[in-house]
Amino acid sequence: MSWLLLSVLLAQGGAGDIDLAPRTVKEFEAFMDVAGRQMSARASGSQPFLWSASNPDRLAQLKARGVLVSPTNHEPATEIHHGLVHDWTGAIFVPGAKAAHALRILQDIDSHKRIYAPDTVDSRLISRDGGGGFTSSMRTVKKRVITVALDYEFSTAYRELKPGRWQGAVRSTRILEVDNLGQPDERRKPEGTGFGFLWRLNSWWHVEEIEGGVVMELRSVSLTRGVPGLLSWAIKPLVTSLPKETLEITLGKTRSAVLGHARQSPGP
Repeated sequence: MSWLLLSVLLAQGGAGDIDLAPRTVKEFEAFMDVAGRQMSARASGSQPFLWSASNPDRLAQLKARGVLVSPTNHEPATEIHHGLVHDWTGAIFVPGAKAAHALRILQDIDSHKRIYAPDTVDSRLISRDGGGGFTSSMRTVKKRVITVALDYEFSTAYRELKPGRWQGAVRSTRILEVDNLGQPDERRKPEGTGFGFLWRLNSWWHVEEIEGGVVMELRSVSLTRGVPGLLSWAIKPLVTSLPKETLEITLGKTRSAVLGHARQSPGP
C-alpha cells in the first residue's frame, strides 16, 4: 500500500477535512444492527459459530496456512452517505492452545502496545465493570510519507457461551485524529472532525477450542470517509485494501502471542 500515492490522489480529488454527518452515523448504525443480529445468531447456535469451520475446505486451509482473511459479505466495502463501511472476517488456528490462552492475550490490554507494535504505540486498561466488561484506550501511529495518528477508546465484553467457546464484542466509543504528533503543539481534533481516516471500529471475537488447538476469528466493521468521486476508480481500491492489511497484521500478531503464551504455560 503506497501512502504517498494515496495522499497525492486524495489531494488531487479535492479531499480535505470533513465532519462526520448525522446521516452517515445513522446509516452505519443500521449496518451494525444487521451485523449484530448475524453475530447473535452465531452465538445462539442458529448459525454456525465459526465462519472457518462452516466449510470443511476452509477449515483445512486455515489449519494449513494458519491465517485466513476474507470480505464478510463478498464485497470489501459498502458505500453509505459520505462514508465507506469496511467489513472483513479473519481467522487464525493456534495449535496446542486453549481458549484460556487466547482470552489471556485478548484481555491483557496493557500488553497490546508490545504485542501489536510498532503501529500500536500505547494501550491502557481504564476500568472494569465487575461483570466481564471493561473500557480501554489505544493510540496507533502509521508513518509512511504521511503520519496518521489516532486515539481510541473502546468498550469491550467477553462472555463464555459454553466450555471452550467465547464471544467478545469490542465497540469504539471515541476515535480522535491527532495533529502535530510529538510536537509542542500536538492536539487531538474534536470527535467526528478531521480527515476521516477512521470514524468507527467495531468488532467481534469468536474463540473456540477444536481438536489440536484453538480457532480465533475476528470480524471487523469500520467506518471511514467516502472517496471523492473524481478519482474514485484510483483511490477506492487503495482505501479498501487498508482494513484487510490491518486485519491480517492483527491476526498474525495475535497468533504469535497466543502460541508463545501456550508454549510457556501449558496450563492457562
